[in-house]
Amino acid sequence: LEPLIRERVAGILDNLPRNEEFNWVDHVSREMTMRMLATLFDMPQEARHLLSKWSDTATTGKQFGNHDVDEEARLQTGLEALDYFTNLWSEKAKSEPKGDFLSLLAHNPATRDLHERPLELLGNVILLIVGGNANAMAQVVAQQLGIGAFACGNQHQSRAHRHLHIVRA
Repeated sequence: LEPLIRERVAGILDNLPRNEEFNWVDHVSREMTMRMLATLFDMPQEARHLLSKWSDTATTGKQFGNHDVDEEARLQTGLEALDYFTNLWSEKAKSEPKGDFLSLLAHNPATRDLHERPLELLGNVILLIVGGNANAMAQVVAQQLGIGAFACGNQHQSRAHRHLHIVRA
């Protein structure tokens, strides 16, 4: 995967706005994370925005203190994710094993029947998406803060330290 990851990272960085401020989280952290998660699920890059939608939906709700969430819409989004991954699972189960998440689960004797337990399948997939999203985005932001704090000299160090709460959150 290394050549593919390098290519995708370079594509993101090469297309960043020049000589203007931009939102690092949206343009780099989230974009890079969704591209990598789509790769790990072996799903089309054009569908990567769905991963972000499903991750955000799974971590937003009344049980998380957000009482403005439409629980019916949240449920529909979860069912959309289940439908998508059930179809993708079916494709993976019929194909030769590959190194992506769903193919590994679909061909492993211990998990090959996971699609028969749809809520467990959805739970596992959402766990991979949310965990991958949170971890990868935090690492990309932390790397940027490190670059700002140490590679650019002391004038940026205090600014980077002011933003460390992003990484800790």
